[in-house]
Amino acid sequence: MKKFMLFLLVFVIILTGCSNEKTSDFNLNEAKKVKLRLNQTQTSKDGIRYTINLINGSDFTLKQNDVFVSFPIKIKGGQKGNEFKILAKGNKLNIKPGEEVRLNAFLPFDGIDRNRLLVDDPQVEILGYGNKLDGQHLFNATHPLQ
Repeated sequence: MKKFMLFLLVFVIILTGCSNEKTSDFNLNEAKKVKLRLNQTQTSKDGIRYTINLINGSDFTLKQNDVFVSFPIKIKGGQKGNEFKILAKGNKLNIKPGEEVRLNAFLPFDGIDRNRLLVDDPQVEILGYGNKLDGQHLFNATHPLQ
């Protein structure tokens, strides 16, 4: 019985050491490896349709994320973020390291004052979780869509 228990303990230790799951914490350097790349833009009289590639270049699985696109607001001497954002469609849960996902967003011109917005310089924001759904693994970044 002692030999069996010793064998079982060694077997469990070996299995634990062979896990593929990354055990260190998702950090700012890993979050910077999650990229959003503009793939295509289609402008019509009704608005602009964007096709965006989300690339998980980190070593972690993105457990959940949302990608938003908006037109920044013109202000004296620059610009500021816009609270009115469009959620990109086509996203998915559990995006593995190295995986790429294609997203689509349509920003309508209806109801906006194009003179007050930077329609030629859209912003993209990602809000997500790396590896675990908790406050320590939450990340957020806003960038121009290029």
